[in-house]
Amino acid sequence: MKISVIIPVYNVEKYLQKCLESIVNQTFCDWELIAVNDGSSDKSADILRQYAEHDTRIKVINQQNSGVSAARNAGLEAAKGDFVCFIDSDDYVHPQMLELLLGAAEKENADVAIASFCGEGELFAGMYQPSEIEQECGAADAGYYLQNVHKLNYSVYPKLIKRELIGNVRFGDWSCAEDWGFNLELAIKGFCYVKLFVPLYVYVMNDSSISHSPFSRKKLESYCAEAEYFYEKYHDDKSFAVLREYLFRRLILMTIGEARKPQSRSERRKLRREYAPRLLRLYKSGVFDMRQFLLRQKIKFWLFVFRGMLKI
Repeated sequence: MKISVIIPVYNVEKYLQKCLESIVNQTFCDWELIAVNDGSSDKSADILRQYAEHDTRIKVINQQNSGVSAARNAGLEAAKGDFVCFIDSDDYVHPQMLELLLGAAEKENADVAIASFCGEGELFAGMYQPSEIEQECGAADAGYYLQNVHKLNYSVYPKLIKRELIGNVRFGDWSCAEDWGFNLELAIKGFCYVKLFVPLYVYVMNDSSISHSPFSRKKLESYCAEAEYFYEKYHDDKSFAVLREYLFRRLILMTIGEARKPQSRSERRKLRREYAPRLLRLYKSGVFDMRQFLLRQKIKFWLFVFRGMLKI
């Protein structure tokens, strides 16, 4: 088995069929599709069952609603392919995506093959000639990834990743930025990549997703919890200096920014009281260097912490 395609599914009956069709119609055929139904209450489970009945390469895992990270992790546990590809169930892909990514990965002996994504209506309807696609090869570690996230992608799509590279790495129990954390842990291990500068993945704007919410308690908790996780796991690792330089400042400011979004003063006060002690603890642990902050960012940080600690 060459490729395991993993799709977390939760209440996406409106989008799911188009996603599945884009995989079934791939020009490369040696794949398995692991669809993890994460407790859907709509017709998503019925759609998955119908596709699985007509194509033995499609496997369905049903579980209680546990979130996208748990769904992807369940898919990883079941995966048997040499490479893993993650696709969100409200998106769809070009019919050559698996063929082109696998061909580039094998030709360049890369651990990760990466393409670009586009919006609806922007996907090329024809077929690509591999020789005509611009590409770049390189090696990534934590520092390189954090400085080149736009090229190497925040998300886990559109990518083909060696299952051997993934090993025991799993998605964190966060509701937002979980794929960024997953990518970073792979980069800490180090990998060779090939980047194809061609859009093969269509990102569909789903208004119900967390990433499009004006304020999300889940996003707020994810940013702070991710900073705490990477400190606890890597503070004695050689990669910590790189994380301290490029990661923690960003997560801290994202936490504060999200906590300031609610319109209710009482809700903002409540969030300050809850998160100020956690941010102060990270500061005292030496997680980030305050000298990296701009003056306005320093003011924003200390105002948030002092007001939270003083409960005002």
